[in-house]
Amino acid sequence: MCPTGSYISWADVRLLLSLGVPFGYPKRTNLQKSPIIGKAHLEKLFKANKQLAGSRNRNSIVPRAIGTHLQLEPELPSDVHDTEDSQRSVAASTSRRRVKNWYLGSNRRFPRPTAPIPLAAYGGRRWLPDDHGFDEYEGGPTIEMMLTPRDIDTTMTLHAGGMQISTAWLDWVDWGYRITPSSFNIFYQCDPTATMDHIMPIGTTDSHDPSSQVPDCVTGAYSLKRRGSDDEEQRTNVTDVEILSASELVESARYDPPLQDECRFGHNAFVRGCISHPYGDGPALYVDLERDAVALSEDEIEISVDIDSIIWTTKVFRCKGSVGVYIVPPFQTKPGIYKHNHTYVEITIPQSEEDANGTRMIHQHPTNGRRITLMPKEVLDIFWDRVLLPSIGQCTDVSWAPYLKHTLEEARYKARGADGRRGGWGPPKTIPLSDDDFCDVQKRMEARIRDGGPELSMYGSSFFILEGKGIKLLTKDGQRGRFSGPEEALRRNLPDLDWQYMMSRSHGELLVDVGVSFTPHSPNVPLVGVWRLDALEASFGAGGYKRGEIHHHNTLSRYGALQAEMQQERSQQTHIAFRSTYNLYYESIRTNSNQANFASDSDAYKLSSSYMAECTDIAKVVEGCKEKTYGVRDEYRVSGHAARIILENVEDKNDSGAVLVMQAREYLKSDPVLWIPSKVWFELLRRRDFDIDSDTCLAEVQQIDDVHVLALMGVNAKAQRDRAVRRRDAWQSTESELEDYPLGRTPTWTRLKAAISNSPAMIMRPWMWSPRLSNTQLSVGRLVVMFTRHMWLMLTPEIFKGIRPHPNSLQEAMKCWTITSIDDTLAAVAFEACNSGLHDSTGVTPGRMGPKSRPFLDRCTLFFPDPDAAHKDNTQWSGLWEGDGYIAEFHRTMKAMDEDQQQMLKQGLCEVFSDLHCLPASGARVWTQKNDAIVFTTNPIFYKIDCIGRGGESQKRAPRARRTMKLIKGKRIFAADLMDSQPFDTDGNLRRKTERQKRRELQKKVTMAKKNKRVPPPPRPRRPFPMTQLEDIVE
Repeated sequence: MCPTGSYISWADVRLLLSLGVPFGYPKRTNLQKSPIIGKAHLEKLFKANKQLAGSRNRNSIVPRAIGTHLQLEPELPSDVHDTEDSQRSVAASTSRRRVKNWYLGSNRRFPRPTAPIPLAAYGGRRWLPDDHGFDEYEGGPTIEMMLTPRDIDTTMTLHAGGMQISTAWLDWVDWGYRITPSSFNIFYQCDPTATMDHIMPIGTTDSHDPSSQVPDCVTGAYSLKRRGSDDEEQRTNVTDVEILSASELVESARYDPPLQDECRFGHNAFVRGCISHPYGDGPALYVDLERDAVALSEDEIEISVDIDSIIWTTKVFRCKGSVGVYIVPPFQTKPGIYKHNHTYVEITIPQSEEDANGTRMIHQHPTNGRRITLMPKEVLDIFWDRVLLPSIGQCTDVSWAPYLKHTLEEARYKARGADGRRGGWGPPKTIPLSDDDFCDVQKRMEARIRDGGPELSMYGSSFFILEGKGIKLLTKDGQRGRFSGPEEALRRNLPDLDWQYMMSRSHGELLVDVGVSFTPHSPNVPLVGVWRLDALEASFGAGGYKRGEIHHHNTLSRYGALQAEMQQERSQQTHIAFRSTYNLYYESIRTNSNQANFASDSDAYKLSSSYMAECTDIAKVVEGCKEKTYGVRDEYRVSGHAARIILENVEDKNDSGAVLVMQAREYLKSDPVLWIPSKVWFELLRRRDFDIDSDTCLAEVQQIDDVHVLALMGVNAKAQRDRAVRRRDAWQSTESELEDYPLGRTPTWTRLKAAISNSPAMIMRPWMWSPRLSNTQLSVGRLVVMFTRHMWLMLTPEIFKGIRPHPNSLQEAMKCWTITSIDDTLAAVAFEACNSGLHDSTGVTPGRMGPKSRPFLDRCTLFFPDPDAAHKDNTQWSGLWEGDGYIAEFHRTMKAMDEDQQQMLKQGLCEVFSDLHCLPASGARVWTQKNDAIVFTTNPIFYKIDCIGRGGESQKRAPRARRTMKLIKGKRIFAADLMDSQPFDTDGNLRRKTERQKRRELQKKVTMAKKNKRVPPPPRPRRPFPMTQLEDIVE
């Protein structure tokens, strides 16, 4: 029991106590009738207190007849279009086109042609008698006390010791709001009137065709004649739109690659909405789901009835079981009920000083004007420490004393974890109280609040809210015949609730959600049901419901769901508060908490690994749903007495007494539901959601927005990017010259470097293909394409956020080195400025730039060195100088040419390199890495400046180096990838093997026995045998 969510011991049912603040609970302010206060004075007070705007005395509202003054939207018969218009001249009629149904081509809400049944003015008892002493209304705070003194600052104050102390007691006080005996009643004190006439009414007319869901502007089925029509009238031939069914759309993009691969046909069809054509974009697509519709009779659709949830508001809570009460306030970031549950509590506004001789703590935020619904910790602590815990201690026996926590400090000390930390995210410990004990606790709490005076008066006007959600499976069809119906199943499965006490409207208001599910019998072909919005809108209109909130599923304009409250005066008589229709295929991806939990927008924009993993998981779930059947659902939030009328005899579906079932079958005859094969529907959803690759949908805006949008979405996660974007926005508001010279004509070298590092797209002109390169030699184009492929092949897959470049032409290869392409390809990039050629017309460079950079024209010799050039035995460069590397191929090409051809080849390569947008900052290594980013050097011929100007240089302390991530492949890995990227050549296969690979292959051929065999030592050299003395004597 707490103001932010206290749970009873029953499953899926929780009890919440509102301490003067109905948290996210909807409420209406009520004005008590007073004979003293004048109307003029009351208007003056309302004007001074804007939070009281909209208050009214509902007792003084005179009941009136309902439904007799509605203006319907007339539906013209088909023959009216063919008659002459007697109200318009010939000139006025010539500009009017003849259309069968304007609503098919309109983006507005669908029409409501059928009016709800009229209800006579209510003349019985409406509310419980008012009692000004019920909640200490008389003698409480007045409206004039709501004005905040001007000399009080409502901001946070800082304690001398560094602790922040909230001035919450300035706002969380007793403002004078009170409740009345009938505050919880939203329906009249009478039996429900004409309830069944407002359940699933048919709103469409006899001329309604549910299969006609394509507008005339697409089909061309309208007359070109200015006046009237005949049998031989000319029709329009629409050629720029092609109508396809969902299955035909899936079939048109037959190729379905993995998520990480690109699919041009699927991208055009499911993202851009056009047909792929060999010579460009084809006509636009219009999806007509009715072509895949499966016709079902009413007998082929199963109707299931259940109770989905219950909501009960009361002043005094009673039950048949026990209640678990939290001994410490739970830690929550949201109120107990943070969504609109379409139930209201009437709150009486404070009295005026002329009348005087939280529900009370209701107040608004001083900045945004919204109701504050989450209580601060200080306010909750006082309630637990001075009201709740002492009341529990007084109502229990002496034997309970060792197990009770008498102070909040004691409870929090005992709730500490093993490491001694306080608090936590889990629910705190509860203490069980019987119904009698809990009633005694409620009385003692009221007494303590009353005796506490101004210090505790803000906790008065409290009431309880019992909420039970997700209980439909406990009550569906009486649990398949185990009980007589959903009502008995609810009573038997939740026996701890005192249903007789809850049904009494003098104790509060009980609301019940009665749901009707429509599921098709289709064992051979699984189906999915989708509501037709035109039929649904007409049904809501025939039931007297408000416009409500419409939901278009999968961006389809004519299919989805609708939710709306009933008009208040009609609701008070029929006891129907709210109607909700939705499609059950939503259950395929619904989480247990019913909260959307998907990758962030930035992850989706840059196609990060977490986003792709999330898409893969959902794609697997959707793939498994193709073999399941999903129907539709229609729910009504009604009073307990109206629920009994709706559920009467519902257990016998074939009995004529089951009015709800018979009415549901009649409702199905109006075809409000489209039945489509599950395989087609879920494949359409999957392809539409996951056929988005790294390619830009609108190429014409890529050069303008792409780099900055990526920076805002957090691709690089650099503060410099954000500051650069803010500077760019400021520059756009200055003189027009900033468009051509964003930094001015002569910026300093420091400003230029910062601009290139933070926002290169702002300072660099976009790259464009030069027509003079069209006559480039084929050998030059082949070498540049090979150079581009091999350079990008050296990087590890972790650095890529897009597809690894693999160009097939010179133009595509040069486009791979633009800043836009690099930003789209790599996850982390660092651009550097180049100071080559940044001098004025006299050849003088005014600004100080440091070491001179190498021009892009001379960088050609760095990436394409001569065969006799010296190079270091670097692991990055050596892989390109040997074997299949592009440098080795360049040397082989040079050897096959004469001297003039070699000069033409080098000149062509230099022309290409001088026109590149940027290049890797290569030197001793091919790729240079700064932290986790790859460094690129930009081409100064694209800078939007004239030259470098003079300016003071600011010395900044170098950042502390940190360990970076490995982004460049090792020599052996690159050599293996390079070998795999080349086509297999049987004759040249031996040439591709390195010396180390050959030695390892020979070593593998040696058996283990031969490896472990002992090698004898080498023989010693023989020495000549010495001659003896005997031999000397013989001689």
